[in-house]
Amino acid sequence: MTTPKPKNNELALMEWQIGKQSAFDKDVTPTARLVGISDGSITPKVESSIVEEQRGTLVPAYDVTLDKKSGEAKISGDVNFEQIGYFLDSVLGEATPSGTTKYTRDYAGPIGTKPVPRICTLIRGSSEGVYGLVGAVGNELTLKGETNKRLTFDCSMLGHSVAELALASPALADPVVNYAHANQMTMFLDNWSGTMGTTPITANAFSFELGINSGKALKSGLGSLNPIDIIQNKFDAGGNQLKLALEFEATQSKAWLDAIIGGPLKAQVKLVWTLDADHTITVEYAGFTPEAPELFPDADGVAQLDLVLNPLYHTTLANWLKISLVNKVATLP
Repeated sequence: MTTPKPKNNELALMEWQIGKQSAFDKDVTPTARLVGISDGSITPKVESSIVEEQRGTLVPAYDVTLDKKSGEAKISGDVNFEQIGYFLDSVLGEATPSGTTKYTRDYAGPIGTKPVPRICTLIRGSSEGVYGLVGAVGNELTLKGETNKRLTFDCSMLGHSVAELALASPALADPVVNYAHANQMTMFLDNWSGTMGTTPITANAFSFELGINSGKALKSGLGSLNPIDIIQNKFDAGGNQLKLALEFEATQSKAWLDAIIGGPLKAQVKLVWTLDADHTITVEYAGFTPEAPELFPDADGVAQLDLVLNPLYHTTLANWLKISLVNKVATLP
């Protein structure tokens, strides 16, 4: 019997590195190796067009011009307390850590001031070749969790350009990280006039998803093939939803369903991951149900209630979204 040969998976030999830029169009040598990354891509966006002309011929084209260049990236993985700050900084604006032995970074949905995002050089490659997104800025971030699994993230990024670059030399060390997990999670849901974080969700919870779409776009102008800056647009309601999948039962979830049917349910939700006193993630979200859910999806034989909330400003929270990250990292390298 012939033993099958293992597949030559070149992707397994690739790594992701990141560095902080001071200028949108100037790449830097990466300063940190990203770990826990399960998937991703860097895509050059290069647009050309043919010269449309009346030339006495049926030939499709004689000339072409290069019109526009930029780049995009998508990156997914497991959330760890030490490195998720790169992506929160890039989407919601760079946070200033507070503390001396443990450090807290606070994020919030922007209101009257445009956030200042972390601008990065994001690199992917191996000994076969290395390419990077220069001027990488996070536009969308999704946090997802399921029963008995690690918390995961997906981040979409915009950028100035894609270029052939190099991995850091000497090689960057693997960071020591701690992963956020569903088993560390506590959940609260309070009515609109209540106090955030008072009422634990006792109905069995199966999964959650928080989507953050910051509405960024690339700004272009005369004199350059590449974008010159980032535009910060208004956060879209439908792209910034919180979704909770709960067991339907007679106490909590039935009351929430009845409120939705009476419409709309306005609620304050608090999600907390606690590894220990030095490693926590806290999400505070205020929102309303834009429509009623299906009755009742089958969750492996259990009746499920899907709560989908759109963002809504809450006067006590003074926002619709706040996220707090606590870890032992004084400065993101």
